[in-house]
This record gives sequence, C-alpha cells and structure tokens, in this order.
Amino acid sequence: MELKILRQEAYDALYKDISENIAFYADRKDIWIEDYYQAKGIKLPVIDTDIEAPEIELICGQDPSNDSENAVIFYENYKNLLKPVQAADRRLWAALTHTTFYNYANTRWPVTDSVNESGTNGTVTDRYFLSRGLFRNCISRLYWIPKLTYDDSLEDPYKYTKFLFSNQDLINQVDGRSLCRNKSILKSCLMVLEAKDGLTESQKRMFFEKLCKKGGISVLDGLPEENLIDMCNGILDVVLHEAVINEGSRLTLRSLSDGRTMKCEIKHGKACVNKTVLISKPENLSRLSVGKDIEIAGIKYRIISIA
Repeated sequence: MELKILRQEAYDALYKDISENIAFYADRKDIWIEDYYQAKGIKLPVIDTDIEAPEIELICGQDPSNDSENAVIFYENYKNLLKPVQAADRRLWAALTHTTFYNYANTRWPVTDSVNESGTNGTVTDRYFLSRGLFRNCISRLYWIPKLTYDDSLEDPYKYTKFLFSNQDLINQVDGRSLCRNKSILKSCLMVLEAKDGLTESQKRMFFEKLCKKGGISVLDGLPEENLIDMCNGILDVVLHEAVINEGSRLTLRSLSDGRTMKCEIKHGKACVNKTVLISKPENLSRLSVGKDIEIAGIKYRIISIA
C-alpha cells in the first residue's frame, strides 16, 4: 500500500470538528473519514508520499501488554521507510489512525461519546491526533519509542522498548522531555531504572525531574555513554535516599507568604492537625518530597522537612 498524509486543510478541519464527529469515533467500527470529507466538500484530503509500505496486522484490543509486540511489528516494517521529517509529521500519523489502523486505534483506546468544555475529547486529541507528543498518538508511539530505544548490540534489541512499554507512567515521564529525545540519554536512563526493582511511580517522576534540572545546568548531549550511566546512577541514588511523605509522616511546612511554619501529620494521605483534617491541594500528599509546594486552606506552603 502507498502511504498517504492528510493535507493541512483536511487535518485542520478534522481536528476542528472533533465534537461533530465524536459519535463516529465512539460508535462506528468502519472507516468513516471518506464520508466526512465528502460531506465537507474536501475533494483531495490526502497527499501521496510515493512510499510503498507493507500491509501489517497489529494485535487489536485494549490490553496494554500487547503494546510492545505491536511496536516491534510496526517498527520492523517501517524503520527503513520514513525520513525524519516524515516521521515527525502529525498529518501522517493522523492519516494512519483514521484509515489503515483505525480498527486498532478504535479497539486499543475506545472513545466515549462526550466532549469537554473546549469541545474536544482527550482520547481523540491524544491518540488519533498529535496534541501532546509523538509518544501518545496510538501509531506514532509504535514507531518512535522503538526508534529511540532499539539497540542492536543487545541480544534482544528491543529490551528497553519492552521495558518502556511495560509502564505507561514511565512513558508519560519520558514523553515531552527534550533530553529524552537524545537516544544515548534515554538509553542510559532506562538501563539504570530497569536494573532497580521496586521503584515507585513517584520515585521515577522524581528521577526525571532531577535529570531535567541537571540538564539545565550542564550540557549532557555530548557526554559518553559511560558518563551518562554514572550520572543516572547518581541521580537515582539521591532519589532513593530522599525522604518522601508516607503514612504517619510528620511534616514541617513554611508559608510562602509570611514565612511562618506549621506542623502536621499525614493520615490516609491527608494533612492533619490533631484530629482535624486539613483541606489541601493536592488532596493526597503521599509520596511528595521536601521542597514541594502545597496549598492548605488557600495558603501556599513549602515542605521543609519530613520525619
């Protein structure tokens, strides 16, 4: 089959009309995009790329455990087809999610027949379009995650591809962080995290936060891999020894407005003074660390100690 991309006019119209088409995403199992463009009077919605792609079958269904296998299937067939500019083109991925791989998209991320206050639907904008990055669109992620994690020096070149796909929260941490677009940096991060069992989601988030801060004061892109691995191990060591809020933790907070301190205890994730439960943002304070800001009764505080 020949790969096609949406013309910009066609992409913009389809995105603008998400609320109009939401019932199609939710209920129709057939490919309806041609009917939509015909009704809109858009006669040439796609552009030919002159790229011949093999016909492949992805494993359909909501089970996320199939993601890594689908990524291997997709990347093995597409890794030598796309130029970087094509692989970064949101119009290509939107075309694939609405045509060739619509059945996969529709079963992997079912859409509810509802829109938010902005007239859009998060599942559609994230998974069918490219509103929040290449790691979220349901097809582009099957290309880009392997592209940045594939390592032919390993017995299983897809070892870190599979590790990343095994944890959606980890994908969210990597996605959108410019440092993680560097293959050497991302590989070093995944090597270090994969080797450490029992990490919490909070610790993984903290790891990437500290990595980004490190990248803000040092140029990491040119470091040799062994230096990157040492750096990542050092960051993880700091994370593992950093105090976080658990059940029964006693906190000291400092007001950001006047500097006054307040002490409280954590019960069921909430801040309490004696038997009074305080209203806080976020509501659940579990796993937060020293230095994080929270809001209690409308006043902003910084966590300055955890015991």
